[in-house]
Parts: sequence; C-alpha cells; structure tokens
Amino acid sequence: MFTNSPIYVNTFIRSPFTTKSACIYLSVQAVGGKSVALKTLTARNIATTGCGAFFIDVEGEYTKLTKMLGGKVIKIAQGESAGINPFELEPDTKGNKQFLNILDKVAEIRALLATICRNYQGRTLNGTEITETEIVVNQLYAEKGITSDVNSLFEKKGGKLDNGKYAVGKIPKKMPTLSDFQKKLKERNKCNELAELLVPFLKGNSLGIFDCESKINSDAEIVSFDMSEIKDEFTKLYASFVILTWVWQKFVLKNKEKRKIIVCDEAWLFLKYQESAEFLVNVARRRSQVQCSIIHTVVNLLMNFYPVKNGKTIINICSTRYLFKQSPGSVDEVVDFFNLSEGTKNFLTTANPGECVISLNNSVTAIKFIITDFEKQFVFT
Repeated sequence: MFTNSPIYVNTFIRSPFTTKSACIYLSVQAVGGKSVALKTLTARNIATTGCGAFFIDVEGEYTKLTKMLGGKVIKIAQGESAGINPFELEPDTKGNKQFLNILDKVAEIRALLATICRNYQGRTLNGTEITETEIVVNQLYAEKGITSDVNSLFEKKGGKLDNGKYAVGKIPKKMPTLSDFQKKLKERNKCNELAELLVPFLKGNSLGIFDCESKINSDAEIVSFDMSEIKDEFTKLYASFVILTWVWQKFVLKNKEKRKIIVCDEAWLFLKYQESAEFLVNVARRRSQVQCSIIHTVVNLLMNFYPVKNGKTIINICSTRYLFKQSPGSVDEVVDFFNLSEGTKNFLTTANPGECVISLNNSVTAIKFIITDFEKQFVFT
C-alpha cells in the first residue's frame, strides 16, 4: 500500500514462493469492507483462472456479482423446497479408481444430526443414535441397490423420466431423502426422540427446506445460495451445513480438475457446535485434493474462531489471511494470535474501508483494494 505496487494473489499456484494452501481467512469489522473485498477477489480470480465459484451467501450480498458473471442464484427460504438433497452422492476417487464413499456420507449425516441435537437438546448423539444413523443410512442406499460401485447410481435400462420424456441408456436413480431416513428411524423404534426431533425438518414443515430430491443443474460453474430471507442463527447454520455438503458432492467431487472457490460467509456459525466445526475442518483439509479454495469469513470477533480448537485449525490451514480494521476491544487478541507488530496494531485500528493487512505464509504487508469503474457495477450493493 505504501509503495503503490500492484499485488496479484493466485492461491491455486503451488511453489516454495507461493501459498501452501488455497484456503483464505478473512476477518473484518462490520463496516471494514469485507463484502467489496470478497467480490473483488472472487471476480478477479474467475477472470484470470477460469475457476468456478460458489457463494454460501448468508446476507444475499453476492446476487448482483453472480448474475454479472452469468451464474445462477438459488433462493433459500424457510418452508420452501430448495431442490438440494443432503443424501446426494457423487463418485469419489482413490488412486486411479472411482468409488461411492458411503462411509463419508454416513459421517456427514451423523454430524448434521448431532448439530441439530446440540441446538435443540444441548447434547450430541448418544451411542444408540450413532449406531442407528449408520444402519439406517446404509439400508436406505442398499434398498436402492446403491453400493460403492459408481455404476450403481444408475438404472441399467432407459425409460420414462419424471418430466414425461423417455431416455435411452443409464438413468440416475432417485436418492434417499430426509423423510425416508426419519420414517425408517421411527419404524426401527430405537431412537424415537431423534425421530420426533426431525419432524420440523421434513417436507411441508418450517425447516423442510432440504427434504427433497435434487433439482438443480450441477453443470453451473458460478452459483450463489441466497439465504437473506432466513433470520434465525441456527437455521442459517443448518442451511450452510447442508449446502456445503451438497456443493462438495455435486460440484467439487464431480469435477476435481476444475479450479473452484467456495465462499463460506459467516463461517464462525459452524464453530458453535463441535460436530459442525469438525465437518468444516474436514472439508478444509480435503480441498487440496480437488483444486478447491475455501474462503472463511468472520465479522467483528476473532474470539469466535481462535479460542475453539477447530477454529485455530481452520485459521492455520489458511495460508492467506486478510485482516481488515479491528475494533479496539479485539485488536490485541488479533495481534497476539498472528504475532503482529505494534505498528501493524496501530494500522488495524485506524485502517479505512478497503485497507487491510495481508499475511501470506506469515509474511505481512499492508494493501488497499482499488476498485475499477467496471467492478463498481457489481461489488457495491
């Protein structure tokens, strides 16, 4: 910033002189310029690398950018089907062999249910619930003939599709849904409390957003999931959790060679509960295998992140950290955590919107985002 030299950061490049990880951590006060910076970073990366981008958009800030880039905006609202199914499966790869990772899907569903239990009952899943979750998920896939074989995702013969048209060749099988899971769980009569807890999350009820078959075209390369109509904190976390699992299956695993950016806005929501925090860490650790950069954003309080074991892990995974203006009450903790100088502390308390400190592999410098006239059309909301 002080030399007026331009800076270009491409987190996908790997060399001894560049980033060790494609993940980015961004911390900012409410009026520090987070939204403008993220839109600028993402748009420039798309323009220069041709990467895909997926926004878990808590406040509906990325709609204009997504439309300008020719992407798709998906509105997420309570009581309305989102066309996103958390039970969706896509082939994973181990070595040169493709397979369906049903074990990972069991872990995802278990973490989702445990997060729901934490919020509503102040506890995690008990031993019986953990066992029953694994049994039921495996049975649901087995009943549809879905195994670790990727070919088991398809019917052997063509036939009539849901839209009335006919197809020749392989037809994708319908995946299990949350209703299927809850029904079988209830029938087994071993986890009645959990089965009842899931009722509001079923189709037709207030949280039945994701109790449905997937309807969204997964060929789209730029997608924003607009959650601005959701007001309560837990529903935002629930929606963010399911969307992240779905994006991972339908977009990330489906095309591992394609570079992708996932903007996880308000990532601190995941850290409220151990299970959701561990899931976020797991996703962040796996990103290097699939050409994926995950941007974690935090507004106002670093203490939402760093006192939590998994919060520290996520920050450490991120080789690139953008620190915008910090409040006087939190700046000391930021300086201590990132081992910054007294001069940097003074900068962080007086920085103007768009000015920040960038820590790249622990090398620190001050930068300023300068927006072009063309970019102003979509970065300001």
